[in-house]
Amino acid sequence: HVEPDLAEIRREASRRPLARWPVHYDLEQPWITLLPHLSSAKGITMLLQVRAAAQLAANQTGEGLADIELGFRLADSLSGEPFVISQLVRMACYDIILQPLKEGLARQQFSEAQLTSLQQQLSAADLLAGFQRSMRGERAISGLWAKLTRENLAEVIQAFSGSQGFTERLSYF
Repeated sequence: HVEPDLAEIRREASRRPLARWPVHYDLEQPWITLLPHLSSAKGITMLLQVRAAAQLAANQTGEGLADIELGFRLADSLSGEPFVISQLVRMACYDIILQPLKEGLARQQFSEAQLTSLQQQLSAADLLAGFQRSMRGERAISGLWAKLTRENLAEVIQAFSGSQGFTERLSYF
């Protein structure tokens, strides 16, 4: 039963509108930064999509709209992250949660006030700014890669691959 978990997410999202995911950024080796929250954000958004669609189909517009809005909030929680993959997941979350919104719009289920609120929320989602932020972050990471010497690069690749043979093959380049 997911109701208690969604209630907690909804409560915390409204209480902490600027909250971010607890990502540990490794500033010396940013390419090893783990981003497991991305699958969580997308998975929760997919759950909200199904719930919102079912609620709207059952003419429970308020509940369906609340799930759509929570989906928007989850997508926006990724907006400040400096990785392209984070922005791609953000866009995927929007794509997912827009489906029940389209269905509700087709059935003309939303009031004028709800439509105005939805329009304001969607207008505030600046996907281009998120993309630009991620491009700057990726450029900075690429700059660090470029600074590595051949020996350091071999050590990093060995740490990733766990294979001495792979590192030896690298020395031919």
